[in-house]
Amino acid sequence: MGGPAPPLITNFSFFPSANGQASATWDPFPAGATGTEFWTSPDNITYTLQATTVGVGINTGAPAVGSFKGAKARWVNGTTPGPVSAAQEISGRVCDWALRVTNNG
Repeated sequence: MGGPAPPLITNFSFFPSANGQASATWDPFPAGATGTEFWTSPDNITYTLQATTVGVGINTGAPAVGSFKGAKARWVNGTTPGPVSAAQEISGRVCDWALRVTNNG
């Protein structure tokens, strides 16, 4: 069983990485939290849990060029979730651009 709910996740960021992936980072979870849930969505409406991690970041596959991927995250304490972050969105075209710049740079 979980303890008290953790606070809102801090410094959550969803961005294109140099390898063309969609990446997310956040601060380390506070005392009392046991991990971070990372959620993604192809439409910014329906979100699916992608991972529960103790790390401070994750790489996900890039959305296809011409499409988008949304992401949210929250800290958890056992089975007790904290509040969910605001949604952030990334474009497949931007991920593709980041990869091409890295490869051609």
